[in-house]
Amino acid sequence: MTDLEVPYRKVYIESRHRTSGTNSDFTFDLPVTVTYGKNVCAIVQDFSCSASWYSIEADVNDRLYFLERYKTTAGGLILSTLHVVILDEGAYDGHTLAVEIAAKMQAASSQDAISNFQFTAVFVPAKNNILITLTAALVLTHQATFELIADDSLRSMDYWLSSQISGLLTSLPVWSTLDPKSVNNVLGLDSGTLNGDVAFANGRLIATTDLSSSVSTGHVDVRQHNTLLLHSSSFQYNSLGSLGVMTILRRIPVAVALGDVIHNQHSGNPHDNVEVSGMTLQRLHFKLLDARNRNINLRGGNVSFTLVFFEKPL
Repeated sequence: MTDLEVPYRKVYIESRHRTSGTNSDFTFDLPVTVTYGKNVCAIVQDFSCSASWYSIEADVNDRLYFLERYKTTAGGLILSTLHVVILDEGAYDGHTLAVEIAAKMQAASSQDAISNFQFTAVFVPAKNNILITLTAALVLTHQATFELIADDSLRSMDYWLSSQISGLLTSLPVWSTLDPKSVNNVLGLDSGTLNGDVAFANGRLIATTDLSSSVSTGHVDVRQHNTLLLHSSSFQYNSLGSLGVMTILRRIPVAVALGDVIHNQHSGNPHDNVEVSGMTLQRLHFKLLDARNRNINLRGGNVSFTLVFFEKPL
């Protein structure tokens, strides 16, 4: 390997010195134009950034969907109302998240003069989940139950509702099946289908499913992200991500709490590299994304990493 093939063996990247963009989606101009030889690859030797994002981010994962079921008379029809509550943006632990969920669910239900459910929510450390309980229905004396709606139900229900009975649900929320913006990834409710027959009458959901007066979430992970993915469109690639993306430079596990600093070193696997053979580099582009290809909001925090260039192993 000659200096002609690898004129610069290390390139240090700091998002604070970016040419344009944000700390998690930026262009970085090298001070010189560099051309590498025909048998050269690169690795991200080390990576660091602060876990400075929030547990709940506005318009990203701040929505909780829940279904209330009730009867207005002892032998009457079971009616249901679907609520969407917006949780306040911020960093939470299990206890403060439980308080926020109970307050917002009760506020949403109190706007319905028919049901007016009362809720409590408690974080259970031994199970690392949140137990939400319906304690009273102030108006009704008959059956009163509720259920949280998981992401797989949200992704299927929106298409069915809007395409089959458009115009009958003006009093009910509308959401995107592609991105419900739900808090379910934090609550361990990415999956979990609401089973049973579902129909509509007078703008209200009628379900035959037996729901519950007490619901436990899944595993609560207030970090929101357990994996970060460093992407770049500036190199040649032989990687394939779970959503079909082919620009992943590095996978970074988040093994720290919110507010701590992430430090990650290269795996040492000689095949964990990207091609730069014959490439001329000067303007580079990088993105820090989550597992769903969404930009990480570092809230002023910076990204730092080292690119190391070397002759490809035999």
